[in-house]
Parts: sequence; C-alpha cells; structure tokens
Amino acid sequence: MREHLTRNRVSILSAWAVLAGALLIPVGIIRIGAALLLMTFFPGFLIWEYAGFEEKTPLVYVLCGTALLTVVVYYCAWIVWAPIPLGLSLGSAMILLKRDTPLPLIDRKTVYLLGCILFMLTYVYPWTDYVAFFPPGDEMKLHLLHCSTILESMNLPSGYAPLYPEIHHVTQPLGYHGMAVMVAQASRSPLVPVSTMVGILAASLGCVAVYMLGKTLHSEKVGLTSAFSFAGLSFLFHQVALSGSYPLLIGITLQVFAVSLVIQAVTQKSRSQFAVAGLACAACFCVDLNAFLPLAVFLVGFMIVYRSTFYILASFLLFSLPPLARIVFPPLEPLEVMFAGEWFSQSLNSLKEFNTFFFSMGPLLLIFALFQVCTVRRVRQVVSFPVAVGGLYTVCLCIPLLSSILVPVWWVFDPVFIMRMVIIVLSVLAGLFLAQILEKRNMTWFLSGLVLVACILHVSDPFFILPQQQPTISDDALAAYRWLSNNTTPQDTILNFQSSGDSSTWIPAVVGRRVLLPYHLYYKGDNAMSELNLPERFTDLATLKTLPSSEFSKSILEKYGITHVYIQEEDGIDPEMVEDSPLYNLEFHQNDIYILSVTDEDPVLYTPLLYLSAGSVPHGVRSYFSLPAGEAVLLGIHYADTGKGNVDIEINDVYAGTIFRFNTDNHFVAFFVLPPGEDIRISLFPYASSFYIDSLVLYSHEME
Repeated sequence: MREHLTRNRVSILSAWAVLAGALLIPVGIIRIGAALLLMTFFPGFLIWEYAGFEEKTPLVYVLCGTALLTVVVYYCAWIVWAPIPLGLSLGSAMILLKRDTPLPLIDRKTVYLLGCILFMLTYVYPWTDYVAFFPPGDEMKLHLLHCSTILESMNLPSGYAPLYPEIHHVTQPLGYHGMAVMVAQASRSPLVPVSTMVGILAASLGCVAVYMLGKTLHSEKVGLTSAFSFAGLSFLFHQVALSGSYPLLIGITLQVFAVSLVIQAVTQKSRSQFAVAGLACAACFCVDLNAFLPLAVFLVGFMIVYRSTFYILASFLLFSLPPLARIVFPPLEPLEVMFAGEWFSQSLNSLKEFNTFFFSMGPLLLIFALFQVCTVRRVRQVVSFPVAVGGLYTVCLCIPLLSSILVPVWWVFDPVFIMRMVIIVLSVLAGLFLAQILEKRNMTWFLSGLVLVACILHVSDPFFILPQQQPTISDDALAAYRWLSNNTTPQDTILNFQSSGDSSTWIPAVVGRRVLLPYHLYYKGDNAMSELNLPERFTDLATLKTLPSSEFSKSILEKYGITHVYIQEEDGIDPEMVEDSPLYNLEFHQNDIYILSVTDEDPVLYTPLLYLSAGSVPHGVRSYFSLPAGEAVLLGIHYADTGKGNVDIEINDVYAGTIFRFNTDNHFVAFFVLPPGEDIRISLFPYASSFYIDSLVLYSHEME
C-alpha cells in the first residue's frame, strides 16, 4: 500500500516537473504546448476529482482547466501575469499529492479522442499556407490587438488605448486573450504564434466537449461516435477556423461542455458538480458572447423545469462577478445601426449565406441525423429526457435568429451564426445513429469508409462553400513589419488603403502602430465606426487615391498625422504615381510592398474655374450635367451625405467611380480626374434615395 501511494506521488511530481522542464526547451511549439498543459491539466484534474464526476479522461481535465484559466484571467484583471496560473498549477499538484490521487491512464477511449483532435488540427489552420504561424482571415487582427495591449500593460484593457484612445469600450470578452498572454509569458514565445497555437489547441477540444454531451445524454459509445461526427462530418469549425475566429471556437467548445455539466449536475444533484457547472458557464461568458447567448437561454429554460438549476446560477454569478463588473454595452450609434441592419438583412436574404449555412452542417451529418430522427417510432422515446434536452438546446439556438427581427439589440450578435451551432445537436443525433448501427453488427469497413470520406471532404472541399482564406501576410510583409518597427515611433500613423483582407491591417497588432483604416472599424459592438468617423475616413481615402500629390491630400495627411504610406499590389494603386510625387520618399521596397515617408515639400495646387449649383438628383434614374471643359483637369462634387445607397458617376459615358453614402448629414467632396481636351458630360445614378449636390466645381492646375 505504501509503495502504491509513493508511486502515485512520484508520478504526479514527475509529470509536473517534466512539463515545467519543457518550458526550457529551445523549441517554441514545445514550450507553448507545455505551458498550456501546465496551466490547465493539474487545476482541471483537481477540480474534476473534487466534483466527483465519473468520467476519467485526461482530455476532460485539460478542458476543465481551460475553463478555469479563462475565469482566472478576469480575477487577475489588474495583473495578467503567468506566475499566477503556474502557482495555481503547482498548488493543485501538491493537493493531488496529499490526496494520493493517481495520474489518469491513457486508455483506448483517450486515444480515440486524441485521433479526433489530431484530425481537427489538420483543418483548423491552413498548414499549406503557413507563414510564421499567423492566423488566417481577418478576425484575429482585432483579437491580437487586444492581446498585444494586455501583454504590454499586464492588465485587461477597458478601451483601445494607446493606439485608438477614441474608442472607449471593449465589449469583446477577454478570457482567451488573457490566456494567450499568460502562455506567451510562461513560454517566452512571440505573441502571434502563441495566440494561434492556443486557439487551435483549445478549439480542437470541441470534439471532447461533444463527447461529454453525447455520453451524458446517452452512453459512452454514443459520445465517441458523436465526437467523430462532430470532428469529421461537420464543417462548422473548419469554416470558422479559416476565417480566423479562435475565441468563437473556444466559446462554442465551452458552451457544449457547460451544457453537458449542467445536465449531469441536475441529474446527480451534487453541490460540487453544481459549482463546476457554474464555472463552465462563466468560462463561456468570459470567452465569447455569441457562444454564451444560447447557453444563457438554455439555462433559463432548464431552470423552469429543474429548480436545482438555481444552484448553478448562483455558482455562475460567483465566478462571473469580475467580467460582469467590466462588461459594457454602449448603445449603438446610428451609423452602427445602419451597417448592422444591412449586414443582417443581407445575411438572411443571400443565397450564398444560405448555402454556407446549410453545407456548414455537412451533408453526411445531416443525412445520419435525419435517419436517426426517422427511426424514432415509440412515443415514449420522443418525450424521453435526452430528446427533450436536445430539443430545448435546438430551440435556444434558434431563438436569437427569430428574435433579432423584432429586437434590434440582437444585431450586436450574429444570430445567423448562432443558429449554425445546431450542428452540435446534429452531431449527437448522427452519433446515436452510428452507435445503433454498431450495436447491430460489426461494421468496421463502414466506419473506415466514413473516415476516408471525411478526410476527402475536408481536403477537397467539393461544395466550394469553405472560405478559401489564408494568412493575409507574406514574407515580404514580415520584412515590412520589421522595417516599420525599427524606423517608426509609436506615435506615427501609417496610411493604408484597405480595411480588411490585406497585410496592412496587421500593423496595429504586430508593429504597434496606428493605421488609417484598422480592421476593427467594422466591429459593431464598440461603436468604432462612429468613434473613428468611418464616413470621413473613406471619403478622405478616395481623395488620397485619386490625387496623392495634391493640396487636398496634403491637408488630409496633416489632419491624421500620417507619417508613412503602406502600399501593396492588392490596393490597386500604381506605386510609381506616388513615388514620383514630391510629397513622398521611398523608404522600403520588397516585391509588391512599398513603404514611403511623407515629406514637407509643396503639393500640386489647383485653382477653381467654375462653380455650378445642382440641387437634388432623384434616385432610380440617371441625371446628366454638361460643363465646358476649357482648361479644367479636375471635377469636384460637393455633396450632402444624406440618404442611403451609393451613387455611380460616369464622365463622358465612362464609369469614373462611386460615391458611398452613410446618412451622416455631413458635407463631403469627391474628386474625379477629367479626360483632356473634351467637353464634360457628367451622369449620376443614385440608388435607394435622392442625392443632394451642393455644387459642381471644375479645377485647373495653378499656374506658377
């Protein structure tokens, strides 16, 4: 007996020491993985053993520890420091030693779940387009900006300072961001690869959460087949991962995990399990609001039937006090309401969105789930507890979409995406169908074929619905970032020409420099569009593109304090036109990326030749204006930004550009270069509403 206890103690100490020693290995990926395991496994192990759950899979301990770590981030909001979770891990290991708790065994079930995790890891990051572990898509540009702010200040921010102090609110939960920063501190690794690795590793635990849900509702075999259905037959995590929203994936994982723990706690009526279930709910709240919203609705519905859910609510409130104290939902400004309403209506009416919504569930997943629904024959099965819980879960995923039509506040969330989370229920149904097939006969060949088909589907993408996105940077961009980091100051502002889908929008997160069009302009929860005056920036950017050397561009550069210009091929700008300008000097050039500094030289001046008052132009029809050209080289359309819909401009029957309207009631000017030596025939076609023109102005070059 004494030898057995000694062996348990040695194994716990050895495991902790091995992981701690791995932090010294000069291989970044190993250090990152060791730091994440060290911070999650032992605390999760202790909590799980304390609660007395039957499941003894080591992967569940890691998932439970991940939930705890996201909550710890908020309790340490004033000092996000790696020694805190490391000390918590060491203390947990010491308590496990005192309790003589043996390390869990890696059985066949754990190996099976590890296989599902490894399969998910193959598609939650575009390994074929690997560039310094930069995440794909655009979403992580916002998250990495928060991560870099936390790493620099060592506390959770309440705004976007120091780069964008105009934005005073951060509605995005910061549990993932704090966790990534703590892992970066412990592993002594750069923030970008750490954020990516933490994201893909924690998100891949989604199949473990689905396993827990399937086992809780039915059996262990159903849980395993549900995990396979989720990892191999559904496309949701594949799609979201390739758009780069790892916090959302982790939030969904914690949501499913919390639902399974709530069901277990209510059926077992254990106070310790009530506490852990509340912890899991709080963890979901600390990571992503889109994932937490259906969980909150589920808890309310469950509370109506099972009064013991109040204990879980009390535990949730206890663990959620810090994030609840910090969360702020500022009222949406009119500009945000306009954009949110348009995006929401387009997502509902677009055939492309419907195809994405439908096929993200996976065709085989839908077929197997449908087969399972059709095989339910007895009424007693229909009203059984697992089916009732699954039905309640499905309804909770659909309510935000139905309510968003009437309640504008839902626009802050993504109700269409929330409804796509119904694949969790479909995964359990498909897993139940596969488990029933395996019970009747041994169909190893069938399961082997399913694995092969799942691999082919995720690799070949036959339905063309997965977002073909890759990291929006290149080795050239990395060289440009290094130049900016070494040759600019934190007070400098960089002129970029796109707000998404290019490498310039990584600059705030990676280099720590302000850009004219940051990606988070479109994050509607923080009123960034209004605070940074999106309409004026877009209008000024059009002038900078059209007349980079003009006096108008010179005043815009001075207004925003722009010191450098970042140009790449995707911007659609001829670099030579900017290089030849006296306002800019070429500082860096590598392949298709150019960086220019702004000079103090005199710009090109223009003299107004002719003013013409135009008034209101009706929408839905093309209106024409004829002007004598003379020496005019430039047309300025001074207009009132009222109404909705864009305005297409043609000059001499040739498309010249589009004026974008934001309904701000401000007055802007749009410039168009005129063809030489011709009389001017201008046509305007406003969409949606009338277009009011203050004046049409013709300019010529100022004579020296």
